[in-house]
Parts: sequence; structure tokens; C-alpha cells
Amino acid sequence: MNSIQKLWDVHMHSQFSGDSKAPVDSMIKAAQQKGISGICFTDHLDIDYPDDPDLFLLDLPNYTNTIQALANQFREIFPVRMGIELGLQPHLANLHEDILSQYSFDFVIGSTHLIDGIDPYFPEFFESRGERWAYERYFEHCAENIKAFPELDSFGHLDYIVRYGPNQNKYYSYKEYADYI
Repeated sequence: MNSIQKLWDVHMHSQFSGDSKAPVDSMIKAAQQKGISGICFTDHLDIDYPDDPDLFLLDLPNYTNTIQALANQFREIFPVRMGIELGLQPHLANLHEDILSQYSFDFVIGSTHLIDGIDPYFPEFFESRGERWAYERYFEHCAENIKAFPELDSFGHLDYIVRYGPNQNKYYSYKEYADYI
């Protein structure tokens, strides 16, 4: 039996995200060269991000116009879709819903980047807290965020907290946190 595997990348950050400088057209060409079947840009929108409030604000009109134009330009040769990665916090649920009603995203990722208003990306988050407490609190926040805003296609990087923990995945086990997950 011959099966064709179609791989897409649907979690991509471009020049429109505060954590990337990659030009969208270069990303499309690179994906084509690597044999990826299609892509979906999901640039960050993290409203109320405390450490740098403007870092993850997304210029939605410019972003959506650019991605839609590229999707049209490549329509015949390579699928390009437009998505978004929302930085979830329960108090933003109504605002997120309003944003999604205004734009036609093909894919919506919801992610937890903050725990009690603090990003565990920064080592200071773990200094006065134990690793286990931090992981449990993160998973609690994930559940709170999903309950507050279930209009997602995918929950992004459940391992976010683990990447930046003091032991960076050395002793981590999904089984240990199965009840939360």
C-alpha cells in the first residue's frame, strides 16, 4: 500500500511576531524547498504581556492583508494559510472573541505564556518557587485558559513551562502531571 504523507507547518512566526524577524516570503520559499505540503502563519498576539507590552502586539490589518495577498499569490503552487497564536488569559476571552469575529483565521492556537502575570521564560519566575509548584500552577492556568476561551483549533506548546524550568526537562515526566494534563 502506497500512502502519501502530507506535512504542514501550522505554528510559524514571521516578521509580524515580536520573537521573529523572518520575512514571510522567505519562509514560504524555505517550506517549499523542504518539501512541506503547506504552511499556516500563526503570529503572536499577546495582549497584556507585562514585561514588554508592545512586543507581542500584532498589527492585525497589516498582517492579515499581507498573508492573504501571499495566499492569493501562491494559490496555484503552494498552500499558504493565515492563523494566529493568542496568548491566553481568562480576562481577555471577550476581546479574543471579538478579534476572531473580525478576521477570517484558518487556524487559531491558544497558548499560556503567563502564570499569574509572569512569564516563566525568565529564570526569576522559578527563584522563589519550587519546580513542581511552577509546573502544577502552569497546568492549572492552561485549564483555566481553555475553559475561559474554548474557541481554539489547538492548544500551543503544552511544554512551555518545562523548556524554561531550572532542570529544562531533565526530570520531567508527563505521567507525573497526568491529572492536570
